[in-house]
Amino acid sequence: MADTRKITLCWYCRTPQGWRYFPVRMEHHHGSVQAQHGWVNDHGQPVEYPQGRYVLRSYTDGKKVYSPLETCNPRDAVLALNRARRMAASQPAAHGLRLLADAARAYIADCKQRQAMEAAAQAKLTLDEFVTAVKDSLPGAAYVHSLTRQSVLRYHAAMRKRGLSPRTIANRHDRLKSFLRWCKVDVKFMPDTPRYEKRLPSVYTSKETAAILGTADDHMRVVILMGLKLGLRELEIAHAEWGDVHWDDKVFRVSGKPHWDFKVKDAEERDVPIPADVIAALKEWRTKHPKTRLIVGTDSDNPNFHLLRTLKRLARRAGLNCGECDGCQSRKEECERWTLHEFRRTYCTTLLRNGVDARSVQAWAGHADLQTTMRYLRPTAAKESQDKVNAVTW
Repeated sequence: MADTRKITLCWYCRTPQGWRYFPVRMEHHHGSVQAQHGWVNDHGQPVEYPQGRYVLRSYTDGKKVYSPLETCNPRDAVLALNRARRMAASQPAAHGLRLLADAARAYIADCKQRQAMEAAAQAKLTLDEFVTAVKDSLPGAAYVHSLTRQSVLRYHAAMRKRGLSPRTIANRHDRLKSFLRWCKVDVKFMPDTPRYEKRLPSVYTSKETAAILGTADDHMRVVILMGLKLGLRELEIAHAEWGDVHWDDKVFRVSGKPHWDFKVKDAEERDVPIPADVIAALKEWRTKHPKTRLIVGTDSDNPNFHLLRTLKRLARRAGLNCGECDGCQSRKEECERWTLHEFRRTYCTTLLRNGVDARSVQAWAGHADLQTTMRYLRPTAAKESQDKVNAVTW
């Protein structure tokens, strides 16, 4: 258990008596506290020991714990000290999360507990690599409060070395920032999100959706149709009940489920029109499962939070993996490109391409603003574009 004794910036340095820890000598300059690089207080006296490195000293179970910092810059060292003190002040009992690897596991577990399975999967990819990159550079940086700007830049460099795209690096940077905020860390020390060429939202082609539907069993076929042709989010699919289907009006109502502790994003219900083929598929599925409350629940009629994993396994068995992403290269061979949210993107893009007005798409998708919806207004596919150009009288 961590106690509340002061966290101190120290200098681990070479002295005539060997390597020793000493508090760093501080000076006040224009209202701010600055570290005197290489100078320490040795028995109350200022002494210069130029060879050394910065560490933070704290206490756990009454014992001193030294956490080496990754930086040799005195300004960054003081910033790391201030972050550590703020973290201890705001969460004095949370020092169990001080170890970066422990905090990462706790964050992923929290995502899963909130049933945010795609977020959990992305967090695992990001944090596994980040923890490795930081540990390889300096063991002491394995503490959350000792991270510096250089820690993040080193992570960027490791991702670039692996050949990850600028967009992927930016996405993982933002995921890392979310994790640190969850740890109650002030993220002002982080560099800006790396810039990248903003591409149009990715969607599945008609050929891809036909292929995945053609290999799916009845259960996954309903799951895919609810994402592809109703535009439902992953948790909306998992909590969808038969009572949400208004058969006469051919409308699906997306609403919160207090009994499942499920809330609709942005806390706003919405009605989504159901295409004829989806109505037919739902009726057929209902005939086979007349007593269930949930449409695609588990065998015990509870929300199924493994739909994403099942989709990825289906794509692998169908030979639809891209073969290039980290997921495809991993032991499980679960392609990153196959996600339930990609069906939702395809839903929005397909509606806009086919002339459905943006306000209707916004309402059906449950977007908070029109700008989000308009991102899905992709230019038409190559063949459609060619047909339009050929039809022009020049």
